[in-house]
Amino acid sequence: MSQIIEFVKDHSAEFTLLVPFLAIFGGIFGNWIGARVQASGGKAQASAARDAARITADAQHIATLHTDRRKEIAAFIHAARQGINSAELLFFEEGEHAASMRSAYESLTMKQAELELIAPAEIVTLAERLMLATEGFNNLAASRSKAARTLHLLTRIRAGEPGYDVARHAYSALEELRTLYQAAADQGVVAARSAARTALRDVPGINDHQIELLLTDAALPSLETLKGNAITTFATAQRNLVNATRAVLRSDDVRHNEFTSQA
Repeated sequence: MSQIIEFVKDHSAEFTLLVPFLAIFGGIFGNWIGARVQASGGKAQASAARDAARITADAQHIATLHTDRRKEIAAFIHAARQGINSAELLFFEEGEHAASMRSAYESLTMKQAELELIAPAEIVTLAERLMLATEGFNNLAASRSKAARTLHLLTRIRAGEPGYDVARHAYSALEELRTLYQAAADQGVVAARSAARTALRDVPGINDHQIELLLTDAALPSLETLKGNAITTFATAQRNLVNATRAVLRSDDVRHNEFTSQA
């Protein structure tokens, strides 16, 4: 250390000239270091800002998708229920129920297409099953509702009202014919069909076309059984879709629902 001091003393003139340059260089070097630190910090802040923006955008996308899925699945289920309700009413009266059933089915097909674009694969599969269940009930209504409405002309007459006895007799004749058909009994079917036709002709307000419709319908499987099976299939498909949707939307997760509603 003493040698360095002595060296400086011996070259004091040279160091006198060098000191200002060292001071300037030190300032520049210090400024450069500071700028590097600030630049590094700025990049970190920019990166953090980009990450925050991306996280916010992702959260908004999730919230939007959550809302879209909820609305579209709800609309799909609502359209399916409307179709079933219209089909059920078609068994008792025609009116505008056939048109309502077709309109609901068209809406259902549109909603199904929308679900295929935004819903998870599991939801799409379950929606297809509900669609098939709805189609099954609609087809049953389309094929058997005319005969059901005609049969209703017999069953709606109450005891004591005019035509009750003949309507009751015609209904019993039809049930006997139906029983023979379901038992696949060849013997007696022709006679039972003839007896049912004669009994139906005595009922006021029923024409020959409706009579043949009832006789043909008697040879088909029980409508009540088919309707019961179709309703059960629909209810099961609907319940499975609702349960799966609640799981996907995390409907029972309070914190998740708060997050999506805030987003």
